[in-house]
Amino acid sequence: MDITSICGLALRNPTHIISAEVKGRKICVQNYKAYLMGIFIILSMACCLSSAQASLENDDIPSLIMMSFWNDWIGENILPSIRDGEASNGSQCFQELEKIFTEGGKKRNIIVDATGKPSSGILEGNIAWLGDYRQCIDTTDLHYCLISAPIQVQSVSDRVSGSLSFGTCVPEVCTEKDIFIAIQNIESILFQNVTKTPAIHCSKKLNPSNDSGFICTMVFLSLLCALCLCATVYESYLDHCGSSDEESTPILRQQTFESSCNGRHHSERTVVDYGDLSAWRRCILCFSLNRSVNQITNTTSGKDEIQCLHGMRVISMFWIILGHSFSFQQNSGALADISWLYRVPAKWFTSQVIYNGYVALDTFFFLGGLLVAYTGFKYMSKSVGRVNWLVSIVHRYLRITPAMAVVILLYTFVYPYLGEGPFWYKRIEDTQDCYQWWWTNFLYINNFVPSSTSSGCLSWSWYLATDMQLFLLAIILTVLLWWFPAIGIATLTLLSIASIMIRAVIFSLRDYAATQIINTVAGQASGLMFIFSVKPYACATGYLVGFAMGYFLHTLKNKTVPRLHTIAVLLGWMTAFAIGMSIVYGLYGVFNHPGLEIVPPDKATNVVYGCLKSLAWTLALSWVVFSCHHGYGGVINRFLSWSLWIPLSRLTFCAYLLHPAVIYLYTGTISMSYNGPIIHQSFLFAGFVTISYSAAFILSSLIEVPISSLQKMFLKR
Repeated sequence: MDITSICGLALRNPTHIISAEVKGRKICVQNYKAYLMGIFIILSMACCLSSAQASLENDDIPSLIMMSFWNDWIGENILPSIRDGEASNGSQCFQELEKIFTEGGKKRNIIVDATGKPSSGILEGNIAWLGDYRQCIDTTDLHYCLISAPIQVQSVSDRVSGSLSFGTCVPEVCTEKDIFIAIQNIESILFQNVTKTPAIHCSKKLNPSNDSGFICTMVFLSLLCALCLCATVYESYLDHCGSSDEESTPILRQQTFESSCNGRHHSERTVVDYGDLSAWRRCILCFSLNRSVNQITNTTSGKDEIQCLHGMRVISMFWIILGHSFSFQQNSGALADISWLYRVPAKWFTSQVIYNGYVALDTFFFLGGLLVAYTGFKYMSKSVGRVNWLVSIVHRYLRITPAMAVVILLYTFVYPYLGEGPFWYKRIEDTQDCYQWWWTNFLYINNFVPSSTSSGCLSWSWYLATDMQLFLLAIILTVLLWWFPAIGIATLTLLSIASIMIRAVIFSLRDYAATQIINTVAGQASGLMFIFSVKPYACATGYLVGFAMGYFLHTLKNKTVPRLHTIAVLLGWMTAFAIGMSIVYGLYGVFNHPGLEIVPPDKATNVVYGCLKSLAWTLALSWVVFSCHHGYGGVINRFLSWSLWIPLSRLTFCAYLLHPAVIYLYTGTISMSYNGPIIHQSFLFAGFVTISYSAAFILSSLIEVPISSLQKMFLKR
């Protein structure tokens, strides 16, 4: 049989069932001709090149390569199926498409070339066939549509589902409804094995000039930048002239220390106080960029400051960015090998750091509780137990909310115009949720309303709501411990036990696995995250341990603490290290076993690990804080207390707000499928950290620090 006969047979009678066994992983494709497209194209190429025709010019080769396949396969299979369902409706989309394919020419070749086709790696889960997004949208009268069809991927687990992403380039007159109707007519050819109805998203050209929200946001940002610039110039003028038009005496510039504590960090910042200026002029100077930058970059530490917390905070933020970098890419739809992120743990012991990175959030809650207690009791001591807690709540609200409000503005009205690509529609849909749910963020109830954080505004900001709710609880505990120590200690203990028991009950009754990655494989990730993990009663354990540690450190202040024996210190460090390693690497056996299936541990292991990991992790952190603060930390304390951590620590809050948007900007603008080797992930992680902290520096300089200075003026905090 010659090559022409083979070509014709392949085009007209594709195999109905493909079965392949690769290293124990099996994938079956029944009645799925789309999986054979790539082979057909190669065979068509061979047919064309083997024909006895005259010499070809370069411009003719693409046409000949694609003509054979598309004339036979689309002309004889796809178009007749669409025509049978659409002819009576007079679809303009189908008429235009049939006209293009009948007449031929460059536009037809662009449609064929820019439309997605199966590529190698299908057995490994490569079902992202995106085509050429840029080539399509850069062609007049054409636009790009992405067809997403959920499908079972058996290369990892029977319970892991991926989404077949099929990019199509069609005439601009074609709507999502046209493509959906066409799919219904050809689904017996292309979309067998799908688990849900395919979703279609066509690219849309966004015009910011018609968006009033975008215009108002840019006007606000322009005014804010102008205010900061004017304040900077005015401060420079005062520095050089040394006098004021209204004041007859020279301006007294005093170096003072501003104490900052909002649950995220506690530090003493050197600021300049223009004491002789009028109030409105001092308000303007709060927005000076010189002042803001100096406060951020100042590495001076206060005498009562727990210096090791800076390093712990920054490292935890890096850890969160690392985990989100992997998880967001996993859900992006562009990974050529969707099983790769699940198979990494079976190969590398160190990858457990990524998949157990959720303990970094426990670190944040621990630090939040510790600082609230440590500084709260400090203020209680100064005021003899008479603290205006309402002012404290207002202070905290005003410290956090303005920066978050600006991020919501940017994310809702500006972010949609920053990118484009096959998957950018996901980001636009996310921003649309802010129109409906923004108010939940300002009330700090967005971990309860809406019921699913995926449909809320800034879904990752659930942490701020949970932290605020636990802060209100901490105020009650602070009052009890100050006035009624026995009752306060009993309440703190009972709340900690209750939090652990709630976790145990939920892990037991709902059959949740001990870690998020296992729940993802089991298809229960959304349930664990949205129903349980974001609630204060689930996160209270780490927060309460931190609160207890802050109270303990306060009781040791101004007291002579007996020095611990070297053996006791060594045992403390060994125990803390063993506990931390067991939490991060304890479930390595779930991944490292024969075969590539990720088998969840038994229920007893899930319950014990799930309900005790936060307690164990934060107890280990408590030893680290105690030993570093009291001189037992050695090289670890010198590392965590490194002065260069301090500026990065002050940017942590803004970095947390911004880093998901940075990662989503990358995953949403990817226009072709890609693999995720570790070196690629390393460069991405470094880029995400750099960009996130750079953006955080700008946000903090323009909003967070100026608002903090204003509060110092009016709330005397």
